[in-house]
Amino acid sequence: KSRDFLLVYELEDSTPPRKEKLGIALACAVSMIIIYISGVADLITVAALAASVMICCGCISVQTARESIKWDVYVTIACSFGFSKAIEQTGVADTLAGWFVDASLASGTGEAGIFTGIYIATVLLSNVMANNAAAALMFPVAASTAESQGINLSSMFYILMLAASASFVSPFGYQTNLMVWNPGNYQFSDFVRFGGPMQIWQMAISVIAVLLLDVWYVVWIAALAAGCAAILGPTTFHAVRDWWRKKWQSIDDNSSPESTGALLS
Repeated sequence: KSRDFLLVYELEDSTPPRKEKLGIALACAVSMIIIYISGVADLITVAALAASVMICCGCISVQTARESIKWDVYVTIACSFGFSKAIEQTGVADTLAGWFVDASLASGTGEAGIFTGIYIATVLLSNVMANNAAAALMFPVAASTAESQGINLSSMFYILMLAASASFVSPFGYQTNLMVWNPGNYQFSDFVRFGGPMQIWQMAISVIAVLLLDVWYVVWIAALAAGCAAILGPTTFHAVRDWWRKKWQSIDDNSSPESTGALLS
């Protein structure tokens, strides 16, 4: 309690942290991970057991645990599974994949165009269906294309793996996208606006990296340089900017009438 601050009104979800239960909660989380990794039980079983222990130990109340279940999110996830299964069984996915592969072959851009076509087709599928289902549907298409065009299968499967894991443009692309959609009050356009540029950047970097597999050290050097630029770039920019400001400020001070009169005297 403080005499300097007064509580005007209560905020939702503003319960102060109960640090005395920190050890119990941490032990439950670590034990859950260890049991799951060891293969003793599946994830849902150990997660339910850990949650039950936390409720029994007072880390969380039964009401809070009940309110934390977002039924609308789970229903949406279940519906997305049904939607992806319908796309798969009606042949829409195969047709869409074939269009992009045919377009990439007709473009005459070589391996880069084929990789780009496979990537775009896989990304479109993974944004409306489960990523493992998208990879499974595109696997025979990618394999047959690689064999007919004389492309290394490993390179094609790298592209397929990276594209199937890149579902940034749609909230239905992955379960975690749906989990943050409602609590964050996001709109569908937010995923397109922020995920679209990320999707394009990852496609370009993935295709370039796969094309340069024979000179892998170039990819490593470029990645290291990009990481250093991302970390040190803003700091260096601000340092240079402050240096120039100080320099011009000193020039302005020296050219002022007062400083000029002092020099003449």
